[in-house]
Amino acid sequence: MRPLSNTAEVVQKSFEFELYKKLVVEGYLPDRVTYEDDVAGYKAAKAAIATQKGFAIELFGHGSERDREIKEVPRILVSGNGFHVGSVGGDFGGGSRFDVASDEYKKLKYTGTSSIYRIEITLISQNSFQDRLLESIRQSVLANLTFIPLLGNEGQLMPITYGFVRENNDYSRRLIQRTYIYEALDVAEQTPEELTLGISKLKQINVEFSNSLNNDIDDLQIGTTP
Repeated sequence: MRPLSNTAEVVQKSFEFELYKKLVVEGYLPDRVTYEDDVAGYKAAKAAIATQKGFAIELFGHGSERDREIKEVPRILVSGNGFHVGSVGGDFGGGSRFDVASDEYKKLKYTGTSSIYRIEITLISQNSFQDRLLESIRQSVLANLTFIPLLGNEGQLMPITYGFVRENNDYSRRLIQRTYIYEALDVAEQTPEELTLGISKLKQINVEFSNSLNNDIDDLQIGTTP
């Protein structure tokens, strides 16, 4: 039975973090780290951006404290939309893996399992300029068929893709709304569990040939030394 994990949260925050870094670099959002313990300073910095550029771009993640703030436009929403079983791993019959440190193969109790996570990225704007800007930011860091780092484990890259875009414009409030449904493919859920028992290595292979008069090989004997 697969144990519970926080992988869904990590995957979602990985998407959010890529967008956040881009917004900070482009000057549309203050650096949260700089104002980590200064809420008033963060809001003042955001107001300064809005004064200079005409608007700041809000970024909201599902379930975060910022979701309870006043929703401003333009903004980007990042939310999870479930997951299903991936195509990598899941063989509970066991297997083996070569361990470089011990120079031998290790037996596995099971191979790792993976999941495919769905993430929704919603862009909300009030005019075509804001809409194009949000699209440019999204495309620059979350392009189709690319890789992004898994937050907290930047050495692991997630392949991401999207194949569905939903338009949900709110004309009564003059809002342009577009949702991209992404998939993070084959994200590792469990790492393989090793057994203490190793697999004996073959140190020597002896091959002996017996030839008849016509030089055909009539007998082949192979001996191994573990």
